[in-house]
Amino acid sequence: MPDARTLGKLVLQEDWSIKGAVALIEHPTDISLAIEEYEYAHRSLIEIEPALNPQVEGSFAAELRKWLKPIGMANWPEANWDRGEWLSATMLALSDLPPKVAISAARQAIHRDFRFPNEVKPAIREIATGIIERQRLALHRLKLMRAEIERAANPPVPQIEEQPKVWTEEEVAQSNAMFRRLGISTRWRYVGNGEVENATAAEMGEVDTGENQADMGDTTIGKAPDQ
Repeated sequence: MPDARTLGKLVLQEDWSIKGAVALIEHPTDISLAIEEYEYAHRSLIEIEPALNPQVEGSFAAELRKWLKPIGMANWPEANWDRGEWLSATMLALSDLPPKVAISAARQAIHRDFRFPNEVKPAIREIATGIIERQRLALHRLKLMRAEIERAANPPVPQIEEQPKVWTEEEVAQSNAMFRRLGISTRWRYVGNGEVENATAAEMGEVDTGENQADMGDTTIGKAPDQ
């Protein structure tokens, strides 16, 4: 199973494409695991290891301290680096960075020359910014790949388009007769090929003779019966 680092290199290639990268994945769970690792890696050092004390600090803090010390020794060899005040202060100032990012940036900063100790922290942050940007791009592309895999595994159900009703002249005549019985002035006009259009009784040339009213029953209702 490829690890997050391997997948990260894959998605950061210049010729990367979603479909091309997905085709190289044997197990979809590899993508999800890599995403989880990248998301965890974005947590800050102070969040993961809050005890930034040389006596009780965790492995990430110890690793960062290990790589900060050569920077000081290379640029200010006359200082007493066994006391470690500068190391602790610089590490604390960088503790808002993800630990692996801070460590990687510190390792790269060893190859730079510094005149003053306060130049180290901004240099490491500058290097870390580039690393974080690449990690965010990798995470974004991994999520695109996961979404593509999920779409392929669950294709949308094709929708059957509802076909328009095909009318016959007889059906149109029956509908218009019903409208007349109900006293409704709306009519349908058959235009051919199974299609109809809206019309009114007047447009259809119908004359209201009183028969268009709804059937109210015997008109003698309410009158006295014949004697």
